[in-house]
Amino acid sequence: MRHSQGYSQRGFDQPDRIADDRRIGSRDEIGDDIDVTSVFVTTDVVGPRDVHGSFRIDTSIAACNRSTLRAVPLTDLDRELSATLGRLAPASVLVLEFGATQRRLARSFGDGAVSMTLGADGLAQAPRQYDVVVIDLPEPLDPGRTRAALHTAIQHVAPGAALVIVHDAPLPQQCGLDAPDFERRSCGAGRVSVTTLHRGRRTTVHDLVFRARSTIERVEATELYRRLAGECAPLVVDTRTDTDRFRYGVIAPSIHVPHSVAEWHLDPANSYLHPAFESFDQPLVVICNGGYSSSLTAGNLVTIGFTDVADLIGGFTAWAAAGLPIAEADHSHLGW
Repeated sequence: MRHSQGYSQRGFDQPDRIADDRRIGSRDEIGDDIDVTSVFVTTDVVGPRDVHGSFRIDTSIAACNRSTLRAVPLTDLDRELSATLGRLAPASVLVLEFGATQRRLARSFGDGAVSMTLGADGLAQAPRQYDVVVIDLPEPLDPGRTRAALHTAIQHVAPGAALVIVHDAPLPQQCGLDAPDFERRSCGAGRVSVTTLHRGRRTTVHDLVFRARSTIERVEATELYRRLAGECAPLVVDTRTDTDRFRYGVIAPSIHVPHSVAEWHLDPANSYLHPAFESFDQPLVVICNGGYSSSLTAGNLVTIGFTDVADLIGGFTAWAAAGLPIAEADHSHLGW
C-alpha cells in the first residue's frame, strides 16, 4: 500500500516494501521539474539501501506534481533526516522553524507534516502532541531563545516519541535534554548536526505545561497593557515571590497571589479567598517571571471553574523588556 501523504507506520527496514519505483540519484535521472525534497518521505516504498543513499519516490507521485515542482540536489541533511524518519516511522510529524530559517525543513517533509513558525522568542503552541517533532535551530541564537525553543519543541513530543533537533552550533548545557529517561543520539550531516532525543513515557513538567496551555489563552505584554487601559480590564494575578516583586517591581494594578497558594486564594470553597475575587467569569491574567509557572497556575484556575483565564507570554521579564510601566511593590503588610 502506498501513501501519497503522511509517513510509514511500519518503518523503512522491510526489504519487501521496495516496489517498482526508480531511485533518484541525479538531475539527469529526474529532469528539471521534480522537487525531490517535496516528496522524499511521502511514500511507503523506501528500502534499506536508502538509509545510506538517495531517496526512493513513487514515479506516479512525481508525475502528479510535475507541473509545479523543480529539481534540487540532495544534501547530507536531507539524507540524514530521511534516515532518521526511516528509523522512527512516525504517524505524525510537527516541524518547527524560525521565520528566518533558510533550510525550509517543512517543505522537505511534504504534506504529511504540520509546520509551525516559532516566534522571535522561540514560542509556539500547537493543539496536540506528535510522534516526531523536528526543530531547526539556526546559528546564531542566544541561550535564552534556544532554551525557549527547545522547551516549546519537547512540550509537543508525545510520551515515548522523539524530538529531532537540527542545529548549527553545539546545544547549550542545561537545556532540559538530559533527563535520565531521555535517550540521546547525535550525528553530523555536513556542517549541520542532527540530534535525536527519545523521551520516556512518564509525565514530565513539559506535559503539564502543554496540557495547561491547551486550556488557556496566552497574551503578549503589549496586548495586556492595552487591555488594562480598557473598560473590562482583567485582574492581573502576580504569582512571583515577594523578593522578585520588591527587586524588579510590579504591573499596576495587580494582586499578589504566590504560585504555591494561588488556588487557595482564588477558590471560594475555602476560608482563604482573596477579596479581589468577584466571580468565576471575571477575566484573569496570571503572570510569573518567565511565563512557565504562570501557565500551570492558569490551567489549575480553569480546572477549578474560571472561564476566562490567560497568562502572560514571557512573564514579567517580557513586560519589562517591552519598556512598559513598572510600579513599586507594596509590601507594607509584610512590615518592609
